[in-house]
Amino acid sequence: MWASLKRNSDQITAIASIAGVIGILLTFWQVWTASDQLRASNEYGIRKDLREVIAAAFDGGLKTECLRDLTICSNEDKDKTKRGVGLVFNFHQSVFGQAKAGGISRAFAKEMSKDFCSWFKSELVRNYWDAQASAKLYDENRIAMRKEWCG
Repeated sequence: MWASLKRNSDQITAIASIAGVIGILLTFWQVWTASDQLRASNEYGIRKDLREVIAAAFDGGLKTECLRDLTICSNEDKDKTKRGVGLVFNFHQSVFGQAKAGGISRAFAKEMSKDFCSWFKSELVRNYWDAQASAKLYDENRIAMRKEWCG
């Protein structure tokens, strides 16, 4: 038996090497698949959380009318709307962090960036952002988020 193994050692080594390579490839494939599944799970959770954040913003008094036309809103309604927008910005900042860490797909990050940037169509939101940024109430990460996502 030992003589047979010695005679065929080159073939045995080659087969073992091929099996090792196949094992490594399968491991990489499993990791890749698990990463895709994790991203999909994160994206599902983010969508669910976004619905909850928007509901909380409206429950807190966010008024879409204030986003469209500042002249028809009381100061109290403007303040409530700003707080609601602040919740949405906090949410988007966490999504931005997920995007940076590779926890979500590029396509989903692009979708979320479009959602974030669409808020800036409102004069109230632009003014609120500018006031918060000028007062240094936003960190560098939040400022970078707007620059990267909205240009």
